[in-house]
Amino acid sequence: MADLNPYTKDDVIQKLMNVVVQDTEIAQRKKEQFQNIFNLKDDAYFLYSVFMYVIQRNNKKSSDTVEYQDAPLLAEVNYECPIKHVKLVERVKGIPKKKYEITRIFPDGLPQDLANEFDAVRAKPKNLDSPTNLIALSSEASEEYLLKPTVEEYKNLCEIKQLSSKRYKAVNEINRIDLEEEIRTVIDRLVSLKASDNLPKLEYEALRIDEKIENVLLQNEVKNHVVQYYCYIEGVFSDITDAFDDIAGEIKLISRKLERTGMSQEEVIYNLTEWIYNKSFKGAAKGKMACMIVVCFFIQNCEVFYKNEISK
Repeated sequence: MADLNPYTKDDVIQKLMNVVVQDTEIAQRKKEQFQNIFNLKDDAYFLYSVFMYVIQRNNKKSSDTVEYQDAPLLAEVNYECPIKHVKLVERVKGIPKKKYEITRIFPDGLPQDLANEFDAVRAKPKNLDSPTNLIALSSEASEEYLLKPTVEEYKNLCEIKQLSSKRYKAVNEINRIDLEEEIRTVIDRLVSLKASDNLPKLEYEALRIDEKIENVLLQNEVKNHVVQYYCYIEGVFSDITDAFDDIAGEIKLISRKLERTGMSQEEVIYNLTEWIYNKSFKGAAKGKMACMIVVCFFIQNCEVFYKNEISK
């Protein structure tokens, strides 16, 4: 004990106790025994007890394999840690490697007073391993949270979980909607355009983008696509279908579904583009820009984003 740094000893022992509490492999009765020893403030006896217990246990290899059952939770946060903003899965020589931990939002083994504070923010779930109480975090973020969870961190994770779940559900719903064949035709025409093609331009006076998009960079990008391609796309639709209103109605429905999740306008455009792209090309390495141009056409045509309804 004399070799332990007296300034950091308490921090280390507290962290060790936190690790014991969060270890799902340790029986609850054993955890309570360790907690009682910890409460005695006999540091030497606590460290001895933990050490003697650990050497009786088989070593558990840490796996970096991405488990298939984790996929929905990873997709919820778009495979990025919502706290550290790092990738949760990395590919090494084409093989996906796990860089995350599936983390309980309401942790196990909280002191009763802290558990009551957590419960006041959001009630403790009956099953701590329910998907509604699980979130994918980077290994670092998960460890930091579970070692010393705070009410503010818990509240933040609850809000992230609610928003990410809502968005994931909306994206899944739109992915079940088929893309109208006429939109595929428009995209094929766009992809086939040549530099020598003389396209009719939309007059700047006819633009409605300023009224619907607040972000200046996004506004300028959408404007450029609309000025360049709006009249051409309008002409293609006019040539190939008499049911444009039905197509526009479908796009409006999908857009509103995404907007209602609280997505930013940039996120709505991204997800609409991804939906059209996945339905049109099914993974082929082409056509992504054409799909975004079609989304910009529908923004100008008022199916995506209503005037004066600007997402924050």
